[in-house]
Amino acid sequence: MTIFEIFKYIFSKLFGWIVLGLIGAILVGGYSYVAIPKKYSAQSTVTITSGQYTASQALAIQKLVQSDPIVRATQNKLASMSEFSASAGTVGTMLGASVDTGTPNIAITATSTNPRLALKTNEIATSQLLKSSPTYAQGVPLAVLSKPKVNSSYVYPNTKHYILFGFLIGFVVAILFSIKRDFFSKKVKDARSLGLRLELDNLGSINLEQREEQRRSLKRRN
Repeated sequence: MTIFEIFKYIFSKLFGWIVLGLIGAILVGGYSYVAIPKKYSAQSTVTITSGQYTASQALAIQKLVQSDPIVRATQNKLASMSEFSASAGTVGTMLGASVDTGTPNIAITATSTNPRLALKTNEIATSQLLKSSPTYAQGVPLAVLSKPKVNSSYVYPNTKHYILFGFLIGFVVAILFSIKRDFFSKKVKDARSLGLRLELDNLGSINLEQREEQRRSLKRRN
């Protein structure tokens, strides 16, 4: 099979591959949007007010956010609220923190499928952090830089990633199916495929259906 024939084959199948890829994107993207629970994130920011802060101080505050004292205090507060008491035990998996590199700012996040729970968890955790820092992070004064706020759109699942993943799956499956059908099938579909299989030139063809019709017509005349 020549390079020209390979490219000709690819271009003849490309449209079908793209269509199946789009179908895969729609199916997987639709599934991620409908079936996977959406998670929302509430974020607040605290800052070290000392003019001579160090990176190690910021990292210490980051670790403190997810430490047992903060998690337990947040759990206890949520457990006392009828709306959120059932979810109090999940605080440890909801809370997160990150340091804004090169600054004294630490972002606190709380993620949940319930945006109200995410917001309340962030509010409590931020408040408990300010109360606990003099005990667990002595000499690191903190202040709230931005109050807790819920993102307007969900942060998980990432529908764009699922759509791309679905397109790639559909596209690859279409290619594999075409190769299996065209190169590994033992059925002879046309004169060209027969010539390629036997490695012989095609000198001509006979239309069997037309020949059979002519034979039947001669019989009727006789």
